[in-house]
Amino acid sequence: MANAYTINDHNLVLNVRSGFLTYGRAIGRFAHACREKNQTEHIKYLNKNPVTINRYKLLSEFNGNGNMRDANSKDDELHNMAFVKKLLKGFQDSFKEDYTAQSYTQKRNGKDTVIKKSWRKDMRSFCEIIITFGTDREKEPKEGLNDEESKFINENIHMDRVMRFVNAYCAKYGAKCLLVAEHNDEKTKHFHIFFTNYSFEKHANLRFSGRSKTAKFGQELQDMGAEAFEGQVLRGKPGKNRHKNLTKMHQIASEYKSEQELKEKIQKLIEAEANKYMQKKEPLLGDEYFRLEPNEKRALIVGLRNSVFEQMQENITITSDEQLKEKAELLDEQVTEQNKIIEEYKKKNIEVLKEKET
Repeated sequence: MANAYTINDHNLVLNVRSGFLTYGRAIGRFAHACREKNQTEHIKYLNKNPVTINRYKLLSEFNGNGNMRDANSKDDELHNMAFVKKLLKGFQDSFKEDYTAQSYTQKRNGKDTVIKKSWRKDMRSFCEIIITFGTDREKEPKEGLNDEESKFINENIHMDRVMRFVNAYCAKYGAKCLLVAEHNDEKTKHFHIFFTNYSFEKHANLRFSGRSKTAKFGQELQDMGAEAFEGQVLRGKPGKNRHKNLTKMHQIASEYKSEQELKEKIQKLIEAEANKYMQKKEPLLGDEYFRLEPNEKRALIVGLRNSVFEQMQENITITSDEQLKEKAELLDEQVTEQNKIIEEYKKKNIEVLKEKET
């Protein structure tokens, strides 16, 4: 078996996930990776005071050499939506210009007709890769990494190995890397990588459609990841979490934490209730034990039932209130934004009417 870092006799493993993005979708995902200011305000699971700041590498090429530079995580430009849109639009326009310059011949009414290609809004000219890390420890359903495992990954996984992966991907698929974002403001370090997904040689987006091609592409990503991190991590095995995005994984981790906290509360309540009715006995011979009198059995059961029921009610209420509050805040923001747009239209209409009257 290949070598890998171990923690408590368990190997580190990695998982590489991908998604092909339209221009519009790429803007949102790129902004998320750059921690664009407006988006960051709504991400609940971020650590506001991380031990290590996020790191970024941006494309900074000369004559198409694909060079990348370190970007200051405190640079306002990096976290600005206008910067994100301008960067991606430059590439999108170049893809569109090259694609629409192509044509093909088609028989129409018995004649060869030259048809120019047209760019569609649903064409996916960008690709996002997310590299995450874990261990091969057997876990309960919904259980993620414990604090010790996360700390070990955060201290031992570094950007240099990610750049090995980036170089291998660019060489294999003829893509350019636009951004590498090392996120340290969450529980466990991970990386978002954005590539172009257009080939100027083939004058088309790179395609991995169909079950067999998709599976092959996924396997190639895992292999490239394992090769880039050789000696540090092992290639991850397929599991139920392989299709879940990070937001869903954060939700699952939060649910698991809440469930564990609830279980601990219930256990303490049960122990406290049991101590009311069970008497500790210490015989001269043998181990100590607890005795429950027959006439107190029902009282114990009723007490346990009520304690658990009250705790469950409390937990459900807290969860519902929090979710409702978040939805209400989001709706309020949307309504406010819509009102602003309506007011602007009203003002413009009034100005137009006044101009016509004069």
